[in-house]
Amino acid sequence: MNTEFFFLTAVTFLLIHEMDAIRRKEWAIFPGLSKLSDNTGYLVFTAAHIPLIFLLLIGFAGGVIYQPAIRIMLDVFCLAHIILHALCHRMPKNEFHSRFSWLIILVTGLAGLIDLMIIFI
Repeated sequence: MNTEFFFLTAVTFLLIHEMDAIRRKEWAIFPGLSKLSDNTGYLVFTAAHIPLIFLLLIGFAGGVIYQPAIRIMLDVFCLAHIILHALCHRMPKNEFHSRFSWLIILVTGLAGLIDLMIIFI
């Protein structure tokens, strides 16, 4: 199996989660963004992801994303992401209640954890 398999799985599910986050109006649970109308929140939240995804793709194209420090940071973020969603679970505007949304979130973190274990073992 490719040594990046779990890392790529984590990144894939993280990107799918961001698609789900737009559908689930994730901006409504962020301080500041929660005060925006749905249309404005959608525009700001979606536009903010353009440079992030662009940088991620540039990192893949140049091989930089596979550098251990960057890979570890992304893996740790995938794990921390589960905790963030668990902490926000009961927020009134949180719409991440479906099993599918949680499956995406959990697979992201689990793949990140396994990749960390591969790196450090």
